[in-house]
Amino acid sequence: MAKNIQLQAKDRTEKATVVRSRGAVPAVLYGHGLKPQSLEVDLKTFLKILQSAGSTSLISLQVGDDTDHPVLIRDVQTHPIRGHVMHADFYQVRMDVEITAAVPLKFIGESAAIKDMGGTLLRNMDEIEVRALPQNLPHDIEIDIKLLTDFDQAIHVKDLPLSEGVSLAHNLPEDVVALVQAPRTQEEVEDDLSAEVKEDVKAVEGVEDKPQETEEAVSEPEKK
Repeated sequence: MAKNIQLQAKDRTEKATVVRSRGAVPAVLYGHGLKPQSLEVDLKTFLKILQSAGSTSLISLQVGDDTDHPVLIRDVQTHPIRGHVMHADFYQVRMDVEITAAVPLKFIGESAAIKDMGGTLLRNMDEIEVRALPQNLPHDIEIDIKLLTDFDQAIHVKDLPLSEGVSLAHNLPEDVVALVQAPRTQEEVEDDLSAEVKEDVKAVEGVEDKPQETEEAVSEPEKK
């Protein structure tokens, strides 16, 4: 494991709420050759490792005193309102079998089309799926936007720099990853504003008043 990231875990014997109340994270370990195993890890330590390892860096998960598992952080569940980590999944991998993973894209450098020509960087992708042995998975893929020197240029999937042992799982090599959009002219801005106003007017004109409901008089049946 390239970075030798280690995380200590222990078997979980208490309810998840009890585990969280004392500063730990309930977790499950599963994967090749394993039955799902309930664990817990220290919250502060886990957050530090999550930030540095992400979902693509191998971790040596140490359960007890003598068992190490090569794992990836497969899923992290957070509280929908508070954002606290509620649960984590650790997936044990086989070191001799390639896996597919979504790797974050990291944009670096400076584009002349942005700096000198006032353009705006448009990112169509934030991550890309790759295949590799677990130990070869990159933490991220750096994309130098200095290659974008004009508005008619784009960085495509096929242009992404991949390290040895890593291949693309994305099967559309011509897809655009990033490009620089030219600054909008005053005329374009005014045209858009005018179009928005016209649409709003049509929307207002299209609103029909709801007819008021009236009570119908109920006549008594005719007497014979």
